[in-house]
Amino acid sequence: MASSAVKQALDKAQHGHFSCHGHFDADINKAGLTLADCKDLVAKEMFTSIRMDNPRLVVMSACETAQIQPTLGDEYMGLSASFLFAGAHNVLATQWRVDDNASRLLIEDFYQGLNDGLSPVQALQQAQHQLREMSVETLKQRSPNTAITRTYDNPYYWAGFIVIGDGK
Repeated sequence: MASSAVKQALDKAQHGHFSCHGHFDADINKAGLTLADCKDLVAKEMFTSIRMDNPRLVVMSACETAQIQPTLGDEYMGLSASFLFAGAHNVLATQWRVDDNASRLLIEDFYQGLNDGLSPVQALQQAQHQLREMSVETLKQRSPNTAITRTYDNPYYWAGFIVIGDGK
């Protein structure tokens, strides 16, 4: 989907889900998501051109989507902030580069929690707990095309995901 089509779709969406490459840069003209057309949807562009009428949640299953430039003082500028500014109530984002398979499993369990009626914060907490506790056998069953040799109990695999927003 081209970045212009994404912007148009987000104007009417209740949910947005991005599973792509994310990249942080202290310059919000460069921080963004790389979409299928190999063009970036950059944070600054989202601050200025996206307005979401009825958004509940934006999920960014991509690297470094919650990072901000700490030297800006009280300015919270970055990818996650751009979606909040556009009107999203909540943004699920990542604080560092994330593992693809662990992310997929966590996001699947996150959405299951939402479908079960949990809030985004509760669904994320549950998904993180489930990923931490998952056995190698279960990981192999859920990821038959991935070579699994160890569990995902290390915080690197699950702690980078956060929900920013009102939590509801």
